[in-house]
Amino acid sequence: MLKQLLTSKKFVAAAVGLLTVVLAFVLGKLGVSVPDEKLAEFIGILAVYLLGQGIADHGKEAAKVNLDASRARIDVLKLEMSRVAMTKKK
Repeated sequence: MLKQLLTSKKFVAAAVGLLTVVLAFVLGKLGVSVPDEKLAEFIGILAVYLLGQGIADHGKEAAKVNLDASRARIDVLKLEMSRVAMTKKK
């Protein structure tokens, strides 16, 4: 579970975003100015990226569900064909 979390694109992007905001805060306390506009742009880009990744992950899950449903239908058809073949042999 932890390995899956640490390799998640969304988690890594969120962690990098958090570290960037914390770094900007610390730099501000040390007297190094980070323009608010640049920080806001970065956060906006990060938010759009995370949203896009979430949509992509949702699409992957939907595709897996559809694949599982298709496989189940194929299994049912195979069973039905076997039943019909057995009935014809009798």
